[in-house]
Amino acid sequence: MTVADWASSVERAWDKEPVVLPAPSPLDPHEVFPLLVDRADPFRAGTRIDSRSPVRFRTTRGRLAAPGGLLPTAEDTDLDSYANRLHKAGAAPGWLLTVDNPFEHSFAAWSRLRDRMSELWRRIGWPSVPVAVELAMGHAYERPPVPEPDHAVFTWVLRGRLHAWTDGSDTAAGGDELHAGAGDFIYWPAGRRVAETYADRCALLRVLVPSDPRAAFTVVRDAVRNAVRPGESAHPLPYLPFPCGSASGRSGSVATPTAAPILEIADAVGRALTAPEFARSLRHGWAARRSAAGLEPVPAPGPVSDLDYGQRFRVTAEIVTMPDGPADAVWAVNGHLLPVGGAAAARVLAALPPGGETEASEVCRSTGAGARHDGVLRLLRSLHRLRGIEVLEGSRA
Repeated sequence: MTVADWASSVERAWDKEPVVLPAPSPLDPHEVFPLLVDRADPFRAGTRIDSRSPVRFRTTRGRLAAPGGLLPTAEDTDLDSYANRLHKAGAAPGWLLTVDNPFEHSFAAWSRLRDRMSELWRRIGWPSVPVAVELAMGHAYERPPVPEPDHAVFTWVLRGRLHAWTDGSDTAAGGDELHAGAGDFIYWPAGRRVAETYADRCALLRVLVPSDPRAAFTVVRDAVRNAVRPGESAHPLPYLPFPCGSASGRSGSVATPTAAPILEIADAVGRALTAPEFARSLRHGWAARRSAAGLEPVPAPGPVSDLDYGQRFRVTAEIVTMPDGPADAVWAVNGHLLPVGGAAAARVLAALPPGGETEASEVCRSTGAGARHDGVLRLLRSLHRLRGIEVLEGSRA
């Protein structure tokens, strides 16, 4: 089945019914283990609450808050070696390892998944809020249904077997039950309370698309947090007097301290919400999210580019454009923003067709500035660093 066939099948089932079908995965099975090791490494010393890529380890006896040595290491060499070690250690009859945002350090895997999801979004619409990604491996483990099924779920089975079904309380699903093996794909519409059983050292890639309108609140909340600086308050945060009653002289009565710092923040939030810069930041966030097909967080930019005029390159990513003033715009590439200005930027963009190949000096000529233009070269180097263009091997420097 081609990627287009996959997208067409999901489009027909979207928001209507679950589907299981053979489908090409954006991730090869041999790539799973290095990604698990990379993401698990910071957690071997304990739980990291602030991590954007949480690692969770569950057994049939419950979730382990600090699995430590039960997480995969490079010494395990591959998935089977890791599973064999868990079996010898007597971890539990069944277990499930789950990693959120597994591609933060792997642009190649992230971009393949982004391209796959883009095929579908072009048919049904682009997500306006971040889309979550999980990489999981489990064996002889049954995962109960989530309490609030507020996501549409895409699952590629990379190896092993997965049995999924809706529990009896889910009247909308009508008792759906699906079986999938290596090379299969499962789509569950939002609103299904789905339980799963992992067998034969099952490894899978999962994408969760929020359907609850409240998910948009998180996007706005984060924008407010970036716009307001609580540390700028001139007043220290007040505390209630202790012991109780010492401030008023009457038993059981306590004088209420001033709420000035809280009110100052509330006023700052109100000003932020009505400022033009706030709406601008939301527009910029949407452009970045659109270029990432909703997959956040995005991999960091590459190293500083040394692209030169004589080098040829290929355009490898869609450049999403958004006006940002009378003569300015922002380009969004792979989830990153690039401010541009002037008429020359539009001519540069016209010289960069998706998938097309060209030379830096040719792009300069397209702007009417001859074969060399420092501003154009800086712009191309920024695109190269954001992995929007790829230098072709053998091109002369």
